[in-house]
Formats: sequence, C-alpha cells, structure tokens
Amino acid sequence: MKTTFKLLTFVMIFLFIDNVQTQEIYKLEYKFEKGKTYRYKDNTSGSMTQEMMGREMKMRNESNNVVRLVVDNVTKDKNIVLMMSADSARMFSSSPRGDTTIYLKELIGKRTKVTISNLGKIFNREIIDTVEIGGGRMSGGAQREALKFPILSEKPVKAGDSWSAVNIDTVNQMGGKVVVTKDVEYQVIGKEKKNGIDCLKIIFNGKSTVEGKGVVQGMEFFIDGSGKVNGTFYFDVKAGLVIVEESNTDSETNMATTGEQQMIIPITQTTISTLTYIK
Repeated sequence: MKTTFKLLTFVMIFLFIDNVQTQEIYKLEYKFEKGKTYRYKDNTSGSMTQEMMGREMKMRNESNNVVRLVVDNVTKDKNIVLMMSADSARMFSSSPRGDTTIYLKELIGKRTKVTISNLGKIFNREIIDTVEIGGGRMSGGAQREALKFPILSEKPVKAGDSWSAVNIDTVNQMGGKVVVTKDVEYQVIGKEKKNGIDCLKIIFNGKSTVEGKGVVQGMEFFIDGSGKVNGTFYFDVKAGLVIVEESNTDSETNMATTGEQQMIIPITQTTISTLTYIK
C-alpha cells in the first residue's frame, strides 16, 4: 500500500514538473516589414444618449472602414514608421432628425505618418495630407491615425501571465485640448486558431478618463468623464500581427458650457468594435 502511494505521488510530481517545463513562452512584438503593405477592416457600431435642456436624445451610429498601412521604415531600435490611410470609409447615423449615410471620399488615400515601437506604443504622429470637407480643413482631432494597436508586454509571457499599460493621448481640437487616459490590463489565455491562423488569445480589461476644454461657435465648454473597456485580441506571434481585435466600451461624460447659455450635458455611450486583418 505504501509502495503504491509513493508511486502515485512520484507520478503526480513528475507530471506537474513536466507540464511546467513544457509550457510555451512567447516574446510578443510587432514585425511589420519595411516596404510591405498591410490592410485592416474596422467595423464599429455604437449608441449615444444625451440630455440637453430637459430633453433626451438617442442616436445610433456605424462606421465601416478599410485601413491601409504602408511600412515606410523600421529603425535599428525596432521603431516602425507607418503611413496610414483609408481605402474606404463609410459612416451611418440614426437620430430623431433622420438617418444619414456618408461615404467619406475626401479621406481616401490621405496619409497620416505614425511611429510606433515594436510593442505598439505611439511615439509620434504627423498629418501628411490634409483633408478638406465642405470647403473647410478637417480638424487635427478628427484626422488622426486610422487605428491603434494593443500595447504588448515588455517581457516574455506564457498562458496565465498578465501585464498593464497606460496610454495618454492628447487631442488638439475645437480651439482646445482633450486628454484621454487609458489604463488597461492584458492577460494571456492560451493558443487558439482564428481565421485559419494559429494565434495567441489575449483578453483585456481597463478604464479610461477624459478631460479637456474647447470652443464651439464662440461658446467655451469643459468636458470630463470616465469609461470601461474590455475585449479580446488574437495575435499571430510568428508574423507579429494582430489578426482580430474585438472590444466593447462604455462611457459616461459630462459636457459643461459657460456664458449666457450655461448648461451641463450628460452623455452616455456604448461602442462595439471589430478589427480584422485582411490578407
């Protein structure tokens, strides 16, 4: 009996050690190649509810875009210079005033130069081709990089490992600045095939804050709010590419105006996005 117990204990210990030793470890990094072109399909839908002067207004919106990334350069320290532009851009909105579909032809081919690290951190952005709509130039806040990638771990990871990333983004628009801060935690779940490609499945959860001020039609406004984001992305470790990213965002924001028409406008938003790599 004692011999059998010792044998079972030995087998359990062996299996545990063997499992630890064979657990795969991954070094995550983006591997965009200089001179190559990559494309992503970005589908986003959302709903927004705002209250103004005692009246509630609900709106629904969708956007369907195809984004082109041309790798302009990859530096010795693995920073990646991307030329981002839209191959197609469609927006749909529904409100009490009616439904509207807009094809943003003016955006097609207009480039924004973005420099990211091999972990996905944005170092610099520069608008190369300005966009004019309706006789006016599109604001810098509206003409941003067409998409952003998850920030990867600095250290090698295995299933069950997690890491955190904080991203602070300042948008200059409407005569002021709006600062968006995101604090996200990522966790590796394991391997999974997505769209026929062997990927690493990674989930994420986080929170965001927004604050800033600007001017609309001569009226100064202040904005502050917070939100939550969660989702999953599937990463091709070998190619160094996000294959699919699915995210859900909920936010509550207050916009306060000053001057003769002082008011506070509460805004609640829900957004669902899917980003898919197109071969």
